[in-house]
Amino acid sequence: MARFGVDAGMLHEAFARLPERFRCDGVIVDNLRYVIEDLWGEP
Repeated sequence: MARFGVDAGMLHEAFARLPERFRCDGVIVDNLRYVIEDLWGEP
């Protein structure tokens, strides 16, 4: 994340651009949450 300057806001923005079927997928939603919590300690 540091190499490319990615932050939690950028991940949320990218997630919001996914097709609806992916944004409703529980596994994908959980994975996004885990990445953000593990890297930035944000809920």
